Amino acid sequence: MKRWLIICCSLLLLLSLSQHGAALPILGTEIALKTIFNIGVGIAKAIMGAHNVLKEKPILTPGESVLSDQLKTLSADVKQMKYAILDKITTTLRDKLTSMVNELFKLINDVQRLYMRFYEMYGNLGNYTRKELENFADVGTSYSLTELRTTLEMLHETLVGLDFRDESIITIIATKSEAYDTMCVKNGQSSQQLINNLYELVVTSHTKGLTVVLFCYYLREALENVNYDYARDSEVNHFKTAITSTSEKIKQALNLSPREIWTCDPQKHQQGQTFLKLNPVFQTFFTYQSDIKYTAWYGAVHTCESMVDKRLWCRSHPCKVQPTERRCYGKLRDCEYVAKWFQICHAPPKSDRRYDWIKIYKGGEYTDIHGVQNERCDNTQGVGSTWPFHTCACNCESESREEDRFFSLLDVKSDIGDNKVITGLRLVKKGHVYHIEIQQGTLGINASIIDASQWKNTDELFNQTTLSSDEIATYHYQQISSPQQNDYRITMFNEWVDWHKNNLVFSVTYDQSAVNLNTRELGPEDVLTGVRFHQSGSALDIQVHGTPFDYATGRLDTKNGRWIFINRARNVKEIVLKDPDIPVNSKKSDRFSKNNNEFIRFRRTNFRKDVGQNVIPYLDIQDIVTNPPIPLSGAGIYHKYQEGYGGFLGLKIVHYDYAQHWD
Repeated sequence: MKRWLIICCSLLLLLSLSQHGAALPILGTEIALKTIFNIGVGIAKAIMGAHNVLKEKPILTPGESVLSDQLKTLSADVKQMKYAILDKITTTLRDKLTSMVNELFKLINDVQRLYMRFYEMYGNLGNYTRKELENFADVGTSYSLTELRTTLEMLHETLVGLDFRDESIITIIATKSEAYDTMCVKNGQSSQQLINNLYELVVTSHTKGLTVVLFCYYLREALENVNYDYARDSEVNHFKTAITSTSEKIKQALNLSPREIWTCDPQKHQQGQTFLKLNPVFQTFFTYQSDIKYTAWYGAVHTCESMVDKRLWCRSHPCKVQPTERRCYGKLRDCEYVAKWFQICHAPPKSDRRYDWIKIYKGGEYTDIHGVQNERCDNTQGVGSTWPFHTCACNCESESREEDRFFSLLDVKSDIGDNKVITGLRLVKKGHVYHIEIQQGTLGINASIIDASQWKNTDELFNQTTLSSDEIATYHYQQISSPQQNDYRITMFNEWVDWHKNNLVFSVTYDQSAVNLNTRELGPEDVLTGVRFHQSGSALDIQVHGTPFDYATGRLDTKNGRWIFINRARNVKEIVLKDPDIPVNSKKSDRFSKNNNEFIRFRRTNFRKDVGQNVIPYLDIQDIVTNPPIPLSGAGIYHKYQEGYGGFLGLKIVHYDYAQHWD
């Protein structure tokens, strides 16, 4: 009994692969949808003539056993997929979707249980009584609302609805804007991938169900001596009709569903593991007005608020309210008066903060707390203002080369000559410079990845000590601009102006702090083979490199690759954060940039919440990858945050659009 089933699956698997290839690329499981489809459609023909099902003894070859186990375990990750769907949906939509998802996976589990019972039964039919066999045959052929055939019909209806315009699982995932806004990715699957995998799961379940139904008809034929050819043909035709109808609705959903992938907030934020920050490029700094050096134009000015000119900087002595405090090595910006009397809690010496909190004197005591008050402060200081000079709180714009403020503008490309394409991105920091690091894999037929993707270490492109500030005056910066021709460009940095104004790094400064929140997407004939940061006017931007390829063979057209970008100084709409605190204190990011005309600036945290001691947004350095690895067609920069917090800047990817090849 087992032999005829496995042989039919083997023949149909080989036939479908040889004649059709993988019409829909494999996104979530090991067997392409068309392969599953053909297995189900051809079962009836393959088992014609197997009338002695009760007497046949199964004999399996190793290859047949593998295929049997593959079909048996194809949907073993059902529970994980269910939670993946619900994790991607917001609270308001979760209630609508939960009942639909629960119903779908109940049906899938019902089919799986029957299939496992069949799997155990058909190799040991002699161990079952006639009554037990009759009961099982009735389960597979009855039209009762609780039996298998009804379950198979409800599978498709629950997934896609009776009409695509109806609200169903796939329409919510594909088209609901509220869901899209919060669809970060925990498991490396976009909305399009998730819809594809759901459909694949339903087709697999229906194939298993059809196998059981056909077996039950042959079982009844053997027990009752009645011919059920018409019923079997009817079941196969119904299977083909259901799959075709559902696939048309799935195609519509795939064309509408987002392909963007970005990371969710981790369960616990860890500096150096999940995020990094630009501290202290900008930082609130207290100083006496008399210690501020300004031009003669400011000579008669005696208020902090008037000191807004970028020419302000500290005098040599002492320009700080406490001798042990770090002075401001740079310009003073946006000075303001705080209070006549206040108390400062100086941060520990090794902290990147200057102050933990301040208390403003009101009503005879220090009660108005700014920042986070620790249980213990080892270094407090009372500060007062005396006429005619005040104590000012200024924005210290550091000009130190020791700050993590630089973004590499170097090209980062996959090994195009080896037919490698990009499958993932992440931010890494080398010295004081942030670089884009890529994950790459070998492109195969039908836009598949045929090997295990690997991270291409930035050391392969440039020396790990590149842009190190320790010996910047004597260090030669070497960029491999054309590895094939061993063409090297060497640049010497001797002055600060050369250091922060060049075509190799973008330096975050007070006047150059904007980041364009853009997504750069390639055409349908290209895959992503390169990415780089780009300075667009005074803003940081991103550019992508695409290479055409042959979909049937997977070969890259290495001669026609090109960079894709938009020449625009800065985007139009600024995202202005209201009273931002440090983002690691937020519960969950629930707001996301989604328009290509937005930008955000690096700035200090709110004075009341954090005494302006941190630069926000922070940088998300989690891996952004597809799972399983697939080619990409775009990349971008995005911002996620919760109201009242600074949020995170991160990279995002857009995977290849497989919907255009859906047959």
